[in-house]
Amino acid sequence: MPSTSSARDLLLGEQPPRADAERNVDALLRATRDFVIAGDLNPTAAQIAATAGVGVGTLYRRAVRKEMLLAAVLVDLLDEVSANATDIATGSSWAAFKAFALEYIRIRQVTCKISHALEAELDGAVAAAMGRTRKAFSVLADRLHNDRILDKDVTAEDLMILLASVEVTDTTLGLRPDAERRHRILSRFLDSLRPAPHPEA
Repeated sequence: MPSTSSARDLLLGEQPPRADAERNVDALLRATRDFVIAGDLNPTAAQIAATAGVGVGTLYRRAVRKEMLLAAVLVDLLDEVSANATDIATGSSWAAFKAFALEYIRIRQVTCKISHALEAELDGAVAAAMGRTRKAFSVLADRLHNDRILDKDVTAEDLMILLASVEVTDTTLGLRPDAERRHRILSRFLDSLRPAPHPEA
């Protein structure tokens, strides 16, 4: 997590923070992020504080509700997606885009379950981060189209919805989870977004 993250700034406020306050906020954000990435979207305040190595009172001094911490982490995750989407390298090759898309799908499958519930937290910071992410996808789609990496008929909005719709359930009909099979299925789906090869004359 970058030391200058939006989440950090949101929780520290505008006044110059004390060094111990910065350390506590960093620890709380790392702990909350670990819970979210692991799929635990409803950790208790006590669990977050214990993982961060601080007291529950310290948590509530920085965040009146634990939802503020969840929202702050969500803002950071969305801003990281935006930064990666607008990175010139991401739109410069199919391999780079595919790596971005696979990571985005992984993160979104966790965060989508809490994003709308937290949209109004932190004075609308989550909604603003969502807006930045939508703009970033537009920049990415334009680059991919210009370099003929993405099918020209797939708009930025289409791309957002298509990636949001992917949820590979690899345990159907008694099948056991298989990471390699899941990755293969996701790769096949993403490959369908490439421009169709020109027919030979």
